[in-house]
Amino acid sequence: MSPATTTPRRLTIRAVATGALLGAPLAVCNIYAGLKIGWGFNMSVVAALAGYAVWRALGAFGKAGGFSIYESNISQTAASAAASISSAGLVTAVPALTIITGKTLSPVALGVWLLSVSLVGVVVAVALRRQFLEEQNLPFPHGVAAAELLKQLHRAPSEPDEGDHAASPALRTATLLVASVVAAAAKALTEIMKIHPPAFGGAFQVVVAGARTTRRLALASLGFAIEPGLLMVGAGAVSGARVGLSMLVGSLVTWLVIAPRVLGASLIPWPSEDATVYKSLVSEWLIWPGAALMVSASLAGFVFATVAMFRRRRSREEATSTPEDVRSRARRRRLWIGCAALVSALSVTLQIVLFGIHWWVAVGAVLMSFALAVVAARVSGETGITPKGPMGKLTQLLFGVVAPAAPAANLMTANVTAGAAAQCADLLHDLKTGTLIGAIPARQIVGQLFGVLVGAIVGGFVYPLLLPDPASTVGTASWPAPAVLMWKAIAELLGGHESFAPKVAQAVIAASALGVALAAAEHFMPKWGKRLLPGPTSLGLSMVLPPYVSLGIAAGGIGGLLWTKLRPNRKSLVMVAGSGFIAGDSLTGALLAAIATVRGV
Repeated sequence: MSPATTTPRRLTIRAVATGALLGAPLAVCNIYAGLKIGWGFNMSVVAALAGYAVWRALGAFGKAGGFSIYESNISQTAASAAASISSAGLVTAVPALTIITGKTLSPVALGVWLLSVSLVGVVVAVALRRQFLEEQNLPFPHGVAAAELLKQLHRAPSEPDEGDHAASPALRTATLLVASVVAAAAKALTEIMKIHPPAFGGAFQVVVAGARTTRRLALASLGFAIEPGLLMVGAGAVSGARVGLSMLVGSLVTWLVIAPRVLGASLIPWPSEDATVYKSLVSEWLIWPGAALMVSASLAGFVFATVAMFRRRRSREEATSTPEDVRSRARRRRLWIGCAALVSALSVTLQIVLFGIHWWVAVGAVLMSFALAVVAARVSGETGITPKGPMGKLTQLLFGVVAPAAPAANLMTANVTAGAAAQCADLLHDLKTGTLIGAIPARQIVGQLFGVLVGAIVGGFVYPLLLPDPASTVGTASWPAPAVLMWKAIAELLGGHESFAPKVAQAVIAASALGVALAAAEHFMPKWGKRLLPGPTSLGLSMVLPPYVSLGIAAGGIGGLLWTKLRPNRKSLVMVAGSGFIAGDSLTGALLAAIATVRGV
């Protein structure tokens, strides 16, 4: 590091460039993971660790001076902004629109759209920074974690280490590198050698009892297999044991109890080949109760959190300000209003030009995005979970009533809401990191803008390489894309293009009731009781993912739990190793998929 007598560097070209170079592959990771399992990951900690490792290595060879903690913060902010681009519609609304209408965007048009969605979130986050971070001091746990890591990485040798004593920066860096290489090698081997997930043998069967006949169905045809890659294991390690166990329980109940009953009662036509049983069950029946469980639980949790938020807000008093503070705030307010007007105009124009959405619907979508991004950011600040999914579903439901039979309006207005919520929360987590280490917010915002730009460019060009034909690939074992299926299902139902299969309505009602009940229990039960409850969104997700995905996530979650019990002084390595598995598998898988697309394979 720089000597104590010098002024530390802050917003530098190398800091922004490092964030851009790290953010590009991390964006690919989240796009790939989102299309595989419907999840995206906060990459702040990974970006902070990777940026530090790069410049520490260059410094060891005398190629560069010390990388200050503030430069690391700028780099981390830009990289996480780029990584969040998957939430701007690439794993939800954009492929769903293509499947329903056939509408596709050129890479340039797609990149501009992603940029406009993200800028709405950045503008909202700037307006919320003072209230959420200074006045109310919300925790924003991802931001706190990144700040603690940066403090440990950049502490002077004479300073005491207050963090994870056994997990030194060198050990964390080595763990991240080894996990990434192992996952990349495993992915390359399975893809190049065409190794499919080893299916459960013919001896593993489930009985399907029908009204007239009883037959046996191999578990392999339902998706029971062992995933040879490490993406799912990494997702489980990062998400935790509760998520993993919830998905394991949900998958076993879905595919060993519910699925045989659906087939036995002839609620869907029996597929012509056993190999298509999984896709038929998901697309024709299970998607509905699965989506209902996730949406109802998420919306109910969102309502509970919002009510609690306003109760706490009423109990706080406004802090006193000096006249100079008031004038400074007025100048910033005018600047913000100008930026907000420009960003809003860009979003409305693109909705009209690209998707043919009526101007008043587009304006309403932007206004709703501003309002819901505030609430989503508050929930994220208190829990670390950004309810971007519920925000999108809420917008779909609203515009399904206001503009029925208009799938583009239904999907892309929700795209703006969900994408803005995700980018808003991402920036606030990074600003929380900056607050804790004494960074200058304006310079972080510049880093965020560069990151958003890089993410939009990467997303615009990488997405069509990974998913050139969503209509034929989404919902398959290669690209399960559960979030796409949910958005598509809601748009079709609200547009009158889809009708329920037999008994689906009853299943939706039951799943919705279960989701609300579990969300209420999560909110009102004491902390010890929450640990015993299955996660409702995890249960719903397990209903639309192949069982081998849930098994892999469960393995990662359980493995991480065992590690923390056996080696509590190195528990931070679970998150680092899981992030390495995700990065190595995702980057390699995305690269191979892009090569196959270019070659026309």
